[in-house]
Amino acid sequence: MGNNPILHSDFGGDTAIIFGANGNFLRFQNDGRQGFSGKAITGVSSKVSMEGGAPAISAKIHYRNFKLNDPSLAAQAVKNGVMNRVEFISNEKIQKQLDRSGVESPEAQNSPISYAWQGAAGGLMDYAIAGARAADLNQNTLYVTGDIGYDIADFGNFLFGRGMADLGVSYNTTVIGAQYNHIFNNRFRSHDAAPIFDLGPGTFDPNNPGWFDAETDQRAIFNGYSSSPREKQRQNRTWDQIDSYMKGWHPNQN
Repeated sequence: MGNNPILHSDFGGDTAIIFGANGNFLRFQNDGRQGFSGKAITGVSSKVSMEGGAPAISAKIHYRNFKLNDPSLAAQAVKNGVMNRVEFISNEKIQKQLDRSGVESPEAQNSPISYAWQGAAGGLMDYAIAGARAADLNQNTLYVTGDIGYDIADFGNFLFGRGMADLGVSYNTTVIGAQYNHIFNNRFRSHDAAPIFDLGPGTFDPNNPGWFDAETDQRAIFNGYSSSPREKQRQNRTWDQIDSYMKGWHPNQN
């Protein structure tokens, strides 16, 4: 890659980011695709066969594949040497972040809109900052949940979406709140965010944060919101209502 921190694509086609079984970054590899994606080694199997009367041993590496929420940024962070690990995050660890934020407390559940202000910079629902302060989250780690990998900032967005759904706040209100927070809070928070969100050259510019949330930020929020059991139950109830209505509906006959 010529050690060029501005370069966001690899003309040689090495777009698969490979992590070892221990979670550490190994190398970039050509996987025949144009966009960056991730692979983690999960194990190696061997097979013994006979060739010309002599035993021959062949090995096969097994991978777990995943997509990247922000492919260019993640690849650049790895090239910069800042992001060098992957973690397939457990439901228990996600729940730990939510418990710390208090979204399931009686106070939060009784006044969800008021409590959602904890999503402002430095609040209990500012998950990336809170997780970093608690040493649960680290800028050197790519966090994979489902089949998507997130840098620490976008994993914080994922958790924010999940937290808002657990509060029972509508998705539209969540999106508006996130945009408001970015415009009136995040744009002016480089003093505390830079050490955590700066993943090296080409990944973070505290002097030019943009007016609105990036598409990748909103995608992470949507994914987190959709992952909430409470939201899944609401969607199931809606589909059950639609199914019940359709079963009783008959078109007018001429």
